[in-house]
Amino acid sequence: MRFIKIIAFILLCLSGCQLPVITGKNNFFDYRNERVAIIGFKAADSVSENVWDGMLNTVKQQIQYHPEVSQAFFADAAPAAQMPDSNLAVLLQRFTTTLALTGIADRDLALPLKKDLEANLLFLLQLEDYPCSKDCPGKRQFLMRMELLDFHSGETLYQARLNYQLSEDEEETQTLAELITNWNGRLLNRWAADFKTPWHRWRYENLKLLAANKSKSE
Repeated sequence: MRFIKIIAFILLCLSGCQLPVITGKNNFFDYRNERVAIIGFKAADSVSENVWDGMLNTVKQQIQYHPEVSQAFFADAAPAAQMPDSNLAVLLQRFTTTLALTGIADRDLALPLKKDLEANLLFLLQLEDYPCSKDCPGKRQFLMRMELLDFHSGETLYQARLNYQLSEDEEETQTLAELITNWNGRLLNRWAADFKTPWHRWRYENLKLLAANKSKSE
């Protein structure tokens, strides 16, 4: 019976969903062992704070325990961000306000965060819900986006974007929470699998190191 319920839930997930759109680099060797600041942004009244907090904690744990990440922390938990009038608090407020108005992570507003956060990478988790068109199976849809920015260059290193149209049954609080939590986990797992150095790059780097050591000894 439990197996049947799981299959039914998976089919339900797929019925109103576009597949996530993944873009980014295929080699992250130059971005290993960095400090990653995390910013979470929610503009979805249909998602409770408890569910959202659970998603953010999952994000932090997944990034923190990734073998090629040095440290992960929430940007708004940084000491400077706890002071309302601090430069970091003002910059974070400006960044999230622009995000709320435009739905876009403004590169020019993100880059100044680097100095106070003392991080090299920024990981953004964004969740929004909004009315759906008459062609949708229900009344609402949500957008989930995960984005990894390089503070040095302002380049978007990785982005996963998912748009989901809810059916009327899925708009129930418990079902919606399960759906969003499920997709959050799936996108994070995909990021964790993608954010790695391919074996041939490791081989190249090891051979380069051996060659350098050999030339020094001669």
